[in-house]
Amino acid sequence: DDFSLFTNDFLVGLDYENIDSRGRSWNAVHPMTRERADPTLSGDFDFSNVSVYVQNDIKPSSLIKFTLGGRYEIFDGNLDNNLTGNRGAYFEKIFNPKGGVLVTPLEGLEFFGNIGSGYILPIGFLKFENPAVDHARLISYDVGTRYQPVPEALLQLSLYRTKVTDEIIVD
Repeated sequence: DDFSLFTNDFLVGLDYENIDSRGRSWNAVHPMTRERADPTLSGDFDFSNVSVYVQNDIKPSSLIKFTLGGRYEIFDGNLDNNLTGNRGAYFEKIFNPKGGVLVTPLEGLEFFGNIGSGYILPIGFLKFENPAVDHARLISYDVGTRYQPVPEALLQLSLYRTKVTDEIIVD
């Protein structure tokens, strides 16, 4: 293996998302007429997300590549609940690291493994009206192999597992 082929690819990015929304929900008086009863949910919310991510792919030789990275996100939002008159706010910072390895023993044959973390934010109005509710955490693992005998064909087998903690399930 030729270690003089060392490469290092570094990626930096920035994302921004803004949501300005009105949430409304009613029960139907009669399903055929679509006549609405009193609202069961009515709220106006704004929500923004700013994130910075970095990834470094280090390839010390043609045989192996390491990936290290992460994403730092800031969430901020406000809710006006039109049914209760309450105003709620949401603010949270989350960091999600990731890493991986790719081994290429022969041209067209690869073995890989990855680990990364993630999150699930509380749904709907819950994140605004109850600041004590935290996001759910995820840790994902995957391992596998890819084989490409010819450019027109790719065979891949992978196994993965995702573990979720502190998930809130709402009926």
